[in-house]
Amino acid sequence: MSLPDLAAVLWRQRDLLERLVYRLECDQHAPVLWINSADDYINPPELGIAERMVKEMPKGKFILIPISDATRGHGTHTVAAIWKNYLAEFMQETESR
Repeated sequence: MSLPDLAAVLWRQRDLLERLVYRLECDQHAPVLWINSADDYINPPELGIAERMVKEMPKGKFILIPISDATRGHGTHTVAAIWKNYLAEFMQETESR
């Protein structure tokens, strides 16, 4: 991928994330769990986008899963065994009582 192509992809990602945050700001009460793996090449954590954006979400939580033999880059989102415990904990924390 050329540098201009990579820049275009990153700007599209940034735009999508900013629109997501705007929508979430409209509903300040929605809990949000954002999980990413450290080896994600589509949403690279080195850009710091998630850390910046989650600060704009009053009930947002960001988890960065360290690289391991189990992570699969961007495909880690399809391996529930890696992130399901984070989701279960988040659901318990945010359960309506």
